[in-house]
Amino acid sequence: MSWEDTIKMPKHLKRIKRKIDQMPDYEVVEIDAQSSHGGKVDFTETEEHEKHEDEPHTIYPPSTPKDKTYGNYMRKLPSIMRRAAQGRKRFMNQSGRPLVTKGEKMNNIRKMAERFDYQSLPADLREQVDEFYRDEAIKDVKAEVKRRGVKKLQEGTERTLIRMLNTRKFENVYLTSNNLEFKGPYLIGGYDLTNPVEMAAFNKAPRNAKYWASKGKPMPKRKVEDEELPESFYDKIFAQAKIIGHPMPFPKRRQSIEKLIQVITDHQKNKINELDQTDVEAVEKVIEILSKDYEEYDYTDDSGQMQQGRGSSTTGMKGRHLDELKSLLGFLKDNVNAKKSWKKTLKSNKSLAQHIKDILDEMGYDSSTVKV
Repeated sequence: MSWEDTIKMPKHLKRIKRKIDQMPDYEVVEIDAQSSHGGKVDFTETEEHEKHEDEPHTIYPPSTPKDKTYGNYMRKLPSIMRRAAQGRKRFMNQSGRPLVTKGEKMNNIRKMAERFDYQSLPADLREQVDEFYRDEAIKDVKAEVKRRGVKKLQEGTERTLIRMLNTRKFENVYLTSNNLEFKGPYLIGGYDLTNPVEMAAFNKAPRNAKYWASKGKPMPKRKVEDEELPESFYDKIFAQAKIIGHPMPFPKRRQSIEKLIQVITDHQKNKINELDQTDVEAVEKVIEILSKDYEEYDYTDDSGQMQQGRGSSTTGMKGRHLDELKSLLGFLKDNVNAKKSWKKTLKSNKSLAQHIKDILDEMGYDSSTVKV
């Protein structure tokens, strides 16, 4: 390598060359700054009898020009070169550690989670679960004593608490690591799949295990409470409906209710081909929330005549608001029933609009230009 090439060489490669030149066992053959992101360094053994058939050996320095990264790399350079010289040509990351091969990673992922019910758990794991629920029973009894402000619970109450925990223990689903251990994201207490939050934790646990396995690090302990259930459109609507009412002034209540109805209506229009029984039940629940203390009443108008009114003094919903929501509910029921009738008649899982578009495509027409 000429001195002109050395002068043109990037700073990090100069540092590596200088480090290798100080080693008695190796010498640099060639440095290519254009190869890969951080360049390529070819080297060989100094002693002739120590050389291998596949000379020269190659290392690929990291491309990140951070002092910390290069400090770590330079400290590990002798061992990195020794592995490269011994023929260990697996790809390395920036710290010089071998990466997990694709085959090894897929094997880890395939066996990342084993699913059991309580009866099928191995004996040692069942003992861990039993011990966990014994501790939970003691905690629940102590908490109930403190809540009631008594010295001791009646035997019947204690038995009820323990029976509820045992029911959960037998009905829960258990996940373990591929080594049949409760580690990291796998909960000793199992998962209640009827609870949306625990269902989210159950679905997320194998993904967490895959992530930590690919990192080669121990998985952190997790709790069900750490999982956040993604908030759906109707979850937000229910939350908004529940805060409408006293102490809001009536004009603000009216505006909030009318805005809520408009948001629901727009949502149904945008999802017209995807409406199902869930939408019907959601609108029924909104009506139930806003109809709290709804009643008919008599009042005197400005001219002194008696009039009949409808509304809720708690939420501020008027009769016209209820009529709008009921009209929307009727539309939803008709739409869902019509969709069911269509699917039942043609034994199809797709909507009528999609079926028509498919027929047009088969006939050679461009269905994207047709509005169905």
